[in-house]
Amino acid sequence: MGQEGKEWDYKVKEMALKRPEEKHWNWKTPKEPYPQLPGANMCFLAPSGMGKTTTLISILLGPMAKCFEEVHVFSPSCEIDSAWDPVREFVKGLKASSFHTDWDEKALSDIMENQKAKIKELKAQYSELERKLAEVKADGDTEAKGSNAGNAFGGRASMAKKPD
Repeated sequence: MGQEGKEWDYKVKEMALKRPEEKHWNWKTPKEPYPQLPGANMCFLAPSGMGKTTTLISILLGPMAKCFEEVHVFSPSCEIDSAWDPVREFVKGLKASSFHTDWDEKALSDIMENQKAKIKELKAQYSELERKLAEVKADGDTEAKGSNAGNAFGGRASMAKKPD
C-alpha cells in the first residue's frame, strides 16, 4: 500500500464510530437454527388453513418451551380452535399467561408496562451487584472476601437471567 493509501486508511480509522460498551444479559434461547432471543419477533401472514397457528404452537411448545416466563396470546381463534389446548396446559406452569380473542390494546399496554417494570428492577439489582463487586475489588482482600463475592454474584446474577 502506498503512502496515500496509508493516509486514507488512517483517516477512515480515525473517523470510525465507537459504540459505547453494552451490558450483555444472559437470556434463555433455543439452539440454532431457531430465532434467537431476545428479539425473536415473528409475523405469520397467510390465508386461513395454511398452518400459521400450528407453526407458532409447535415453535412455542418445542424449541422455545423453556425460553419464556409468560405467554400472552392475541388470536381470534384461541377460544374455539382446539390447537390452543396444549398451550393452555403448557402455560399453567408459567408465571403468567392470558388469551385474548380480540385486539385488546389496554391488555397489551399493561403487559408491556409490567415487563418494563421487571427490566427496571433487574437493572437495579444488577447495578447493586456491580457496586458490591467493585467494593470487594477495591478492598483488595480477595482471600477473605472472595467467597462472599462469589456468593453475592451467584445470588444476584440469577436475578439477571431467567430461572430454569
